Amino acid sequence: MSGKNNKNSRHALDPHRVGCIRLARALELRPRAFERMVREMEVSPTFVAVRPYVHVGQVMETTLAASGRVDRGRMLPIAWFDGAGAFRYTSEFFTRHYGFETEALSSLGPAVGSLLQQMRAINSRNLLTTSLLRSLVRLQRDFLETRDPLALETLALDELAADINADPLCPITADASRLSRLMRHLTLGLADGEMVMAPTLCPRPRELHRRYVDSVVRAEQAALLEHADTGALSDDAIAMEVQERYGMVLSRRTVANVRRDLGIPCSRGRGANDGYLGATHGFSPLQLLAREVVRTAAPAVGGVYELHARGPDARRAGVIYIGSAGDLRKRLMDHLRGTGTNTCLAAHVAEGRVWFRYRPVVHRWRETERQVYRAFRESFGDRPACNRMSP
Repeated sequence: MSGKNNKNSRHALDPHRVGCIRLARALELRPRAFERMVREMEVSPTFVAVRPYVHVGQVMETTLAASGRVDRGRMLPIAWFDGAGAFRYTSEFFTRHYGFETEALSSLGPAVGSLLQQMRAINSRNLLTTSLLRSLVRLQRDFLETRDPLALETLALDELAADINADPLCPITADASRLSRLMRHLTLGLADGEMVMAPTLCPRPRELHRRYVDSVVRAEQAALLEHADTGALSDDAIAMEVQERYGMVLSRRTVANVRRDLGIPCSRGRGANDGYLGATHGFSPLQLLAREVVRTAAPAVGGVYELHARGPDARRAGVIYIGSAGDLRKRLMDHLRGTGTNTCLAAHVAEGRVWFRYRPVVHRWRETERQVYRAFRESFGDRPACNRMSP
């Protein structure tokens, strides 16, 4: 029995496993928390004592933003895209790299061992982050330069990891798990001053299908408004338009499923520009419901909004909630905080796979909400999954 306990003890203290755990925790930190961790480490008594044996440098081929640290309120983008194919980092701690002689430091005592693990974790996170951004520039440059969501390419985390692993400047092995941890809280600044969450640059095929179909139908509706004798497109015709415009091959069935996800009626229902599509005319594009996105993208004005979800529990067009508020930004932030008693909605938000879109309404937003809600009921025969009662 004692032998088994000793074996478990040795296993728990294995330096490699400890290093992997520390790296995983470092990857999950928000930028501000990571910056604070590095700063506090560099003023700790242990680091000060070994400072003569440590070279404090910068990850190769990285540049700081000209204005230094740039943040917006509580947000801290890790880097700004300069419009010329590179990111410039907002803090020296995001490019920090330590050089040291392991044997020399280890000889200074056991207390230095934890510091060594921490410096290695910082090096690994920063090397992986800088290589991640280089890969995103290569793979999603059109979007970074235009901020047009239709310019995004499908990008799976496994594909992104393979591109990073081919980078000779990144000795850290990337995989989908590590990238998911790292990207979860990364905010990137674009050349026009707007910000995006890093996961936005890794859309799944279904997300692009939704954008393409939505774009084609929006163009169709604009044509119907100008030329009443123009007919609405069939699902086959929408698929042909998507292939012609975006090079994406979709089946008629896929178009039909995506159309229902978006709350878009069939061609017969769209011909008169009524129903749910007509009621939601003028809504913004879908955006991820995340604090950083809401702070920059949602206006602090009155309006009506929709929440969409993914997954087996999302039903009825993927629209799980229709609401309105006198301050859209505040209401969406309330949803993220989990305030209220709507357990259905809170469960979806907690999973982190909810999107929102909205339309500003200066006056009578509650009346507009009722119109949208009624149109949904008429188009789909039931209420959204998380609307517990009619408005």
